[in-house]
Amino acid sequence: MKLYLSLLFLLLMLPSGAFAENFAYHLAPNTSASLNGEQKAAVLAWFSDAIDHLPSAMKAKLARTIDIEFSSFGDTTALPIPSCKVSSDVKAKPDKRILGQTTKPWDITKANHILIHSGFLPEIMKGSANSTAYDCGHRSMYALALATLLHETSHIYDFANFQSPAFVSEVDACTQQDLSERTDHCNAILSVDRTVSKDPMLMNLMGAVEVGALGAHRLQGQISSVRSPENYEFTNTDEGFAVNMEFFLLDPEYACRRPSIHHVLAKHFGFDPFPNRSCGLNYVFPTSSERLSDKVVNLSDLNPKRLYQADYLFASEGQAIMSKWGHAMIRLAFCSPEHAANPGPECMKDLPYHFVASFRANVTDTHIDNIKGIEGAYPSQLFILPLIEVMDEYNSRGLRDLVSLPLKLNEEQRNSFLTRTLEMGWEYRGRYFFFDNNCATEAVNLMKGIVDEEALQSIHIVTPLGLYNHLVAAGYADATPLADRSQAIADGYIFPSNMVRLQSAYSKIQATAAGVASVPSLDDYLHKSKASERLALEKMLATKDSSKAGSLASEFFLLEDYINKSTEDGFSIRMANLIYGNTKYAEIADTLNGIKNMQQSLMPAGLASTGYGIAQLADYPADLPAKILRDTNQMITVMAQLKKWIMDNDGADLAEMQAVQSNRKFFASQVQ
Repeated sequence: MKLYLSLLFLLLMLPSGAFAENFAYHLAPNTSASLNGEQKAAVLAWFSDAIDHLPSAMKAKLARTIDIEFSSFGDTTALPIPSCKVSSDVKAKPDKRILGQTTKPWDITKANHILIHSGFLPEIMKGSANSTAYDCGHRSMYALALATLLHETSHIYDFANFQSPAFVSEVDACTQQDLSERTDHCNAILSVDRTVSKDPMLMNLMGAVEVGALGAHRLQGQISSVRSPENYEFTNTDEGFAVNMEFFLLDPEYACRRPSIHHVLAKHFGFDPFPNRSCGLNYVFPTSSERLSDKVVNLSDLNPKRLYQADYLFASEGQAIMSKWGHAMIRLAFCSPEHAANPGPECMKDLPYHFVASFRANVTDTHIDNIKGIEGAYPSQLFILPLIEVMDEYNSRGLRDLVSLPLKLNEEQRNSFLTRTLEMGWEYRGRYFFFDNNCATEAVNLMKGIVDEEALQSIHIVTPLGLYNHLVAAGYADATPLADRSQAIADGYIFPSNMVRLQSAYSKIQATAAGVASVPSLDDYLHKSKASERLALEKMLATKDSSKAGSLASEFFLLEDYINKSTEDGFSIRMANLIYGNTKYAEIADTLNGIKNMQQSLMPAGLASTGYGIAQLADYPADLPAKILRDTNQMITVMAQLKKWIMDNDGADLAEMQAVQSNRKFFASQVQ
């Protein structure tokens, strides 16, 4: 077996001339006999067009004649124009119609044979200029026919498993190892049976990532088709590669829409199909608040020229099950306009200009269902949020530390990191599994898409803390700025929980109340006491010592402000459950559906409703700023109506909420 494997790889590495002198397409005899002279001429011109689009490196490796046969695949109806309607359903299935087919690589007798749907023949006869046009994908039926031929040719190249001499040497060395002693690296090497589509970095970029402690693959089904050029790419990695090759070879904007995969393919083939392209990368991204009650969209300029540093942002553990291991995010530290011309450490303090890329379960249930979380029932999405908001979420509301761990990235990697973040911000939606496909696995997969090193590509991380420790141990991150906690806080690398401030404030209240009133524990005060009890306590202590009334009121205000945020968050969860749950209130069903639609319209894919990948300006409506303002105002209005309806009809805690807000205002007025 070892000898056989070595000979097989050596056979695949024979010079291309061992197969044939030149690459060519040839009409299969049965197809040639069925076509008239005009049809043959059009098909031969189509062959020539396809050959002109193929990379020289691919043609040199294949160096063979491929027979092309037209077939109806049992479908004699006219070939329909592709539908440009996309689905936001993460489980949407690709079209099952067969447009082309390559004989599988194990069928040696027909390895150089491609079947093409005969419905393309009338469009091939029309030629590129006169073919039937449509508004998405390849934009014409002739181009789709051309893409189909290139797609199947890419399969033949991929199935041939052409590998470098160095790779073949590694295979030979790995086959000499006993199974019981074989390393993970060798297992990965020996599993490669494709020229391109099993490349770890490309697999990651296509969405076929390793997840879980056992390193199992969850393939393309976790990616949404909303911003895909063709959702057939989600079938498996073979099809993912071939579909991306179609657009790599035929679309001048591919490098601007999917720059990460374009980079990998261009590097593999030593070939850029459109070196003089006119498009550019669009770094303007619609960032927004994640909170349901604060859905305001801003068009934020995330230009890499202002990006000083990318950090792994770790939120310490919380109480809920999905927070037990912390939360993994990415901090993008952009310089303010003042510091952009000469970026330096001072940019780390330009907090209003920093953003956070956060993969998270888009949970809308009133109570987190642990079983649903384990089974992947919650949708996963990449949110790009202002750092200031994330600090409020974790430090002030969640009472958790945020630790910003600098990643060791050179300028090229840092720019690629930002580009990949934007790609996933536009295209990614998946299924969130608390124990495998979670924030940590998504964060490390983001890194795998830009750092092409075996040590990183082979790791399997399932917890945010585990990822933190690995990044430091493996040398991918620099923990030096975190060594001194006080200095790290001053330098903007640690954002501490507000719990210390709350404890300090409450200690002063307890000291003042000593011998006068009995006060509960801080936890009971924050979560179990009534607004009326807290107001009475403040007034009594202010009367006891009027000289301390002002400073004491500030401590009460700090605690009441936290309680107010907690009640707001609880109310937002109730609103979310009403919108996304199985509501019993039929009278507001239209309002709830309207909110869902408005939320989708304010997501990136809703703001750029055409094209694929990173949006180009042509993908936006002409009145984009006006649309954002209009939709945002409408969302705020309708959400206010829903809030009022809940208060009027389902507001069991309304009186307490209003009392908390009243307390907060009163305490603020007493501060001197």
